[in-house]
Amino acid sequence: MEGKIVFLQSRAGLPNTGGSKAWNSIIDYVQPLYAESLLCLKRAAAKTSPLIRQAVTEMLNQGERICPALFLAIVKQHHEDNTRMVRYAASLEALDLALRIHRSLNRNPSTNTGADTTAILAGDFFFSQSLTLAGDAPIFIKGMAEIIYRAVSSEIDGLSVNSDISVWRKNYLRKLSDGFASILALSATLAGWCCQMEPWQNEALAYYGHYVGMGLQLKQELMSFQQEKDMALKIYNLSLPLIYVLEHSQNQKDLLAQLMKGSLRLQDENLIQEYQQIKPELYIKQIAGNCLSRARERLALLRGSLTRNAEAILNCFTIVPELV
Repeated sequence: MEGKIVFLQSRAGLPNTGGSKAWNSIIDYVQPLYAESLLCLKRAAAKTSPLIRQAVTEMLNQGERICPALFLAIVKQHHEDNTRMVRYAASLEALDLALRIHRSLNRNPSTNTGADTTAILAGDFFFSQSLTLAGDAPIFIKGMAEIIYRAVSSEIDGLSVNSDISVWRKNYLRKLSDGFASILALSATLAGWCCQMEPWQNEALAYYGHYVGMGLQLKQELMSFQQEKDMALKIYNLSLPLIYVLEHSQNQKDLLAQLMKGSLRLQDENLIQEYQQIKPELYIKQIAGNCLSRARERLALLRGSLTRNAEAILNCFTIVPELV
């Protein structure tokens, strides 16, 4: 794909939709298949063990379900009413939920082993659903296996107290790439496969999904950090804004010493002063914007391969607000 990017003017007719309205435009476009894909998972959740039923139901009711929305936005032009596409959309969402649960356990270790056990079982439930719902499509299973491998590897090779802080940001960005961004790339390229697109088109869709995932996750990082309450900071719960501040702080040595001792808190006066001076939000907004611009470039490559409506809706994914 390198060397094939063509910088084109925005197509006339693309919706001039603000971020607050973009998601509604997407959901309106993918209905009723979107609702059916979530109902598919909710029905399975209602039949599971009472031990995890509440946990999996709460997960399904929280936040936006972007994986099935992206998948269905692409396949709708070829599959207006197809129960198989609904199952595939649900399988991708189940995989995303499973990975989110297991990542949250790594970022927030708990002494409540009962709660941890429930979360692990809930994650395993979603893993099993993702494989079951896509069991008739080996290419889905192969893609999911690769995503799981990447996610696990990124957790194992994550931040380390023994590594140089200069590589923390790079490693963390790789972790974001192998997590949320990778599953959106998978959702987009598998949708292209379902539409029997050419290999170059599937590749463009994969890059598009990846860049959308990176952009949205970076925006989410900033929003989550700004909403955090006072908490003790550890190597495992550092977010990108904090890593950037620590990397560029004039008081880096003292702040790192506090971090290693477990005495550094989010509302620490020195940390707040460093944050206000360094302004990590400027850096994060810049790279998030760069990612979403690259997503639009990949979308431009597909002009003529998608219907006008599908192209307009995929453009909306690059302007939606932060998603949970």
